[in-house]
Amino acid sequence: MSKKGTLEKRALSFWGNKMRHQERIVFGREFPDEYVQRYLKQKGFAISLKKGLYLLSKQDESFEDLFYPSYWQIVEKFLSAYLPWSAEKEPALKFLTGEESIPLTFYVRTKRYVRYIVPLPNGLHIVIRPDPSFHENTAFPLKKNGVTLYCDIPEKVLFAIKKRASLDFSAFLK
Repeated sequence: MSKKGTLEKRALSFWGNKMRHQERIVFGREFPDEYVQRYLKQKGFAISLKKGLYLLSKQDESFEDLFYPSYWQIVEKFLSAYLPWSAEKEPALKFLTGEESIPLTFYVRTKRYVRYIVPLPNGLHIVIRPDPSFHENTAFPLKKNGVTLYCDIPEKVLFAIKKRASLDFSAFLK
């Protein structure tokens, strides 16, 4: 068998295995090697979301058809490196009220000392900030579109929203 045939077989085997398990979001390090990664990108089976993060697709699927339905999987996959983490502020309030919209800016706090703004396609961002007082009891797991996300407890969300509202009001008075 030729090298091209072997590469194609390995690449399609990797892609098929991930698609069977409905794992559309993969890190670059998950590919068997860089040749498989490059082959899948060239053939339109892997779309780069940001450096090192890819969305697997079928050849007839466009990026626009896949990105928004896969958004929460992207968030879960990317933030798996920052556990424990928790959604905070407005995104947490939207989770708690059952709103299904995708926030333009997804605010996350983590126990790790990381301050990072993750640009995603279509003007979306994930803002990760350190919270030295983070405790696992102030967050709980929440299922959203088949993925597990973590959200601040209602008391913490309401306190943060109230605190922000009072700051906005006091700034208005000055």
